[in-house]
Amino acid sequence: MRGSSKSPRPPRKNKVFCAFCGGPPEKKNREHVLPQWLIELTGKLTRKVYLGTDYTTRQMREFRYSSLTVPACKQCNSRYSELEGRIKPIILAILNDGPVGHNDLHLLLDWFDKVRIGMWTWYYHIDNNLAGIDPLFAIDQRLGLRDRVLVVTKTSDLVTDLTFRGCNMPSFYYTPSCFNLMINQYGFTNISSPFVVSEALGLPYPRGAEYITAGEAVYSIASGTETMRVPGITADFPLPCTKIFQPIWKGFQQDPLYASQYARSVTMDHAGGIGQIFIEKGAVVSVLHEGRNTTWVPPAGPNTEVSRYQLSKVVITLQDRIDGLAPGFQRLPAEERRHREKVLHTNHEANSKVLLELTNRWKSRLRFG
Repeated sequence: MRGSSKSPRPPRKNKVFCAFCGGPPEKKNREHVLPQWLIELTGKLTRKVYLGTDYTTRQMREFRYSSLTVPACKQCNSRYSELEGRIKPIILAILNDGPVGHNDLHLLLDWFDKVRIGMWTWYYHIDNNLAGIDPLFAIDQRLGLRDRVLVVTKTSDLVTDLTFRGCNMPSFYYTPSCFNLMINQYGFTNISSPFVVSEALGLPYPRGAEYITAGEAVYSIASGTETMRVPGITADFPLPCTKIFQPIWKGFQQDPLYASQYARSVTMDHAGGIGQIFIEKGAVVSVLHEGRNTTWVPPAGPNTEVSRYQLSKVVITLQDRIDGLAPGFQRLPAEERRHREKVLHTNHEANSKVLLELTNRWKSRLRFG
């Protein structure tokens, strides 16, 4: 079967746009990318954080966490305040190793979609569109649209801090599909990309995919195996962890291949193209059924310093891997094709350089204490 996945292109009449709907902000408001209650939970609201390099001055950026805001319509901001209210008790439960259920994790994945695209929007505005792209990314058009992954890690020491990584890399500028957020001792590595786990979870998957315009890809869909195995995208994750997966096939839910008994059995919302929550622990994948429990709690890993180093590397590795999974672009006009080839080459070169720098810095730290 053939199908297409098109990302609605929000209007871009000026460079300042609402992070939620993508249009010019109406009754302009400001949205905190990371909610203030989370910032206060992990330290002082007014504390400063380093947010990567300012590529125009070659200096490190320093901002107050409370200044990490993006433009938003007043109505859009109010619309998403309900999600923030519902997510707070879930994150508090997680930070206390408490029980959560599949509906909680579905909502948590929605929240990570929101934060990931919010971080992209912040860098877009603060860097004045450094990548020079006409973006296709707004939270309304990206939340709950594609397969999702959340890898949860836990450090062996207790800390109070809030950090994120991977958001100022070229791969993230062009395709904001993967980042990491550390909340106190917990690390959350988040991925969202088309069909990135569907095949492994036994669902229909693309045998091939090609862009036919800059924002629209055509997929040739094959029937699934109807058996579960460990998704390969995070198979070599370097830290002890729990992996959470959710297949999503919005835009393809009318395809008869999704009408099978198996597909329906692993579906949270069949009409909406939203799959169940799957969980992987000890290289075993299963559906997380109803009822809150602590199955999700990961084993403790190394200390915070080691974990941050490993997570910084793995996010860049995953971004590079996701770049390699993009649909083909041979059907695009020659100029667009050359542009995409250049982008992928530049992304890969930057990823390789940063990985080498991280490794050398870590070796130097070990050598000199």
